[in-house]
Parts: sequence; C-alpha cells; structure tokens
Amino acid sequence: MRYGAALFDGILDSVGAKLVFSEPVAAGVIGDATDYDMVAIMQYPNIQVFLEMTSLPTYPQAAIHRDAGLAHQLLICCSGNAPS
Repeated sequence: MRYGAALFDGILDSVGAKLVFSEPVAAGVIGDATDYDMVAIMQYPNIQVFLEMTSLPTYPQAAIHRDAGLAHQLLICCSGNAPS
C-alpha cells in the first residue's frame, strides 16, 4: 500500500498512467491465487513510458516500499485495446 501511495504522489500523473482496477483477492478459481493479497491493473500510454517511469529520480524512493512489502509479485505487460 505504501508503494501505491508513493506512485500516486505525482509519479503516475507525470507519465500519464492511471489505475484501472484494484481489489483484494477473495479466492482463487484456477491455479494458486493464495500467494496474492491484491490485484491491480494499471494503464500506461505505452511500454516506453513505463520504463521511463522506473528511471525517474523519485521512483527509487517508491520502489523501496514495493521491495519491502511484496513477498511475491507477478508483473504482466499486455498489449491491445484496453478502454481508456
């Protein structure tokens, strides 16, 4: 949650990214979803913007919270026509 708060403190707006969906995991249907507490879907203008975001001078301060707070994560890049 601290990582998310740090991203919303100006980082995401500066790159044109937005949160599309975020909810706690209630149960798994197929596979082992018990490793996850939360699911979040972010939308970035393109992959280059995401990569540039991780190079911002303020990003390492946010990433500290991601590394400290996540025992396990899955980061997936999708392409297509997600609603804006």
